[in-house]
Amino acid sequence: MRLLTGAVVAGMLSASTLSAAWTATGTANEYTDGYWTITRSGNTLSKVVAGGEVAADLDLTTFEADTGVKINRVGGEVCTSPLIASFTGPDVVHLDTKAFYKNTGITNLVLSSEWHQAWSYSEQFLNGCTNLENLEPKVIKWTTWSGPNLICNCPKLTIDVEFPLIEKICGFRGVFAGAGFTSVSMPLYLGGICSRDEMFMNCKSLTRIDLPKAGTVEREFAKGCSSLEEVYMPSCTNFGYTGTFDGCSKLRKITIGKTLNKLPSSFLNGCTSLVSIEPFLPEGITDSGYDSGHFSWCGQGFQNCSSLEQPLVIKAPKLGKLEYKLFSNCAKISDITLDLPALTNIGIQVFGQIAAGAQIKWLSPNAPETIDASAFYPRDGANPTVILLRSREAATAWRKHCTRVRVPQAGETALTANDLALASYPGDRTIGLIDVSWGSKAWIVRDWVDGTVILMR
Repeated sequence: MRLLTGAVVAGMLSASTLSAAWTATGTANEYTDGYWTITRSGNTLSKVVAGGEVAADLDLTTFEADTGVKINRVGGEVCTSPLIASFTGPDVVHLDTKAFYKNTGITNLVLSSEWHQAWSYSEQFLNGCTNLENLEPKVIKWTTWSGPNLICNCPKLTIDVEFPLIEKICGFRGVFAGAGFTSVSMPLYLGGICSRDEMFMNCKSLTRIDLPKAGTVEREFAKGCSSLEEVYMPSCTNFGYTGTFDGCSKLRKITIGKTLNKLPSSFLNGCTSLVSIEPFLPEGITDSGYDSGHFSWCGQGFQNCSSLEQPLVIKAPKLGKLEYKLFSNCAKISDITLDLPALTNIGIQVFGQIAAGAQIKWLSPNAPETIDASAFYPRDGANPTVILLRSREAATAWRKHCTRVRVPQAGETALTANDLALASYPGDRTIGLIDVSWGSKAWIVRDWVDGTVILMR
C-alpha cells in the first residue's frame, strides 16, 4: 500500500509506519495492512475502513500470500469511499451491485485478467466514478450479463475496450452510458431484445463501435456520442424506435445490415458529417410505425445529414408511409430511386430542402394516396425537385394529384405560352399542370422515357 495524495493529519499513522503486508487483526475475518482494515465474508470483500483521511491505494496483490485467503469478489457498496484512489484486486472476477458506486476519488482500477462477472446479476458497479482514468483488464471476458448502468458516467475512462466473449447484455438501460470509452469491440455480441436502451448514450469520447454480429439494438443506442466517427454493424437489421445515432455530429461512416426491418425516428438525425451509409438504404424496409397509434419509425430519420450525397435507393414492398422530415435538409442528396408499390403517404417535408434540382426516380406503377403540400419543399424555388416516372401507368396514377390537367393535343410537342405563364420549366409534352396553394415551383414530374412532364406551378 502506498499513499497517493493528501497530508497525514494529527493522530494518523505516518507514511513511514504503513506496512504493505496484510495481517489478521484478531477479529474474525478482519485484516489490515496498517492503513486499510478490511473484512471478508468467505471470498468476498465485505467491508473497507480507512485508517485516516488520506487518499491511498487499496492493494490486494499480496493478500493471498500474506493470509492464505483469496479475495475474488467485491461486495455491494463496499468500495464507495473516495479515499480509495486506486484499487488492485488481481483475483477479483466479480463486482456486486454498486461495488464502486459514485466513488469520485478512484482513478485506477485493476481486476483479474479473467474478470467475467461470475454470478448472475449485478448493476451500477462502476456508475459515477467520475475521475476513473484506467481500468484493467481492457479485454473483458463477460459472456452474458444482466443489469443496468454497469460502467457508466465515467467520462475520464478514455480507453479502448474489447468484450471478445459477450453475446447478450440482458436488462435495463444505460449499460455503458456516459463512459469515456474511445472504441468498443464486441465481435460475438448478438443484441436482440436483451440489448437495452441507451447502451452507449453520451459516451463523448467514443470514436468507433464494432459489433459485427449484432442483429438488434434498442432506442437511443449511441445518441449524443459527439466524437463517434465510424460504426460497423453489418448484421444489424432492427433499430429501436427513436434516436439510435441522434446528434452524432462527427459520424462519417456507418455499415448496417442488407435488410432493414425497422427504421426509427431520428435514426441519424443531426449527423452532419455523415458521408457514407452502407448500404443506403437497405432493401426490405417493412415497418414505418412502432405500433398501432404510436408515432412513426421514420420521422426525422436522416434529417440534417447535410454532408450525405450518396445515391439513395429505397426498395421496400410493404412500406406504407414516409414520415415527417425523413430526409429534410439533406442538402447534398440529389439522386434518389424509390420502388415503393405499397406507399400511401409522403408526409411533411420528407424530401424538403434536399439538393436543388434533385431527381427522384419513381419505379412503381402507383402514386401515393396523399402527398403533403411541403413534401418536396425546394431548397431553390427556381430549381425544384424533379420526379421521374417510369411508365404511362405511373403517370396516370400521379395525375390524380393535379388540380389542373391539360391533355396534350395531337402533334403538340411543347408547352404553350399559356402553360409557360403558369410554369417556367421547359418540357417536351404536358400531361398536367398542378397548382399548389402553399408556394411556387414546388416540384416537377417527368417521364424519363419519352419526356412527359407534369409541372407543379
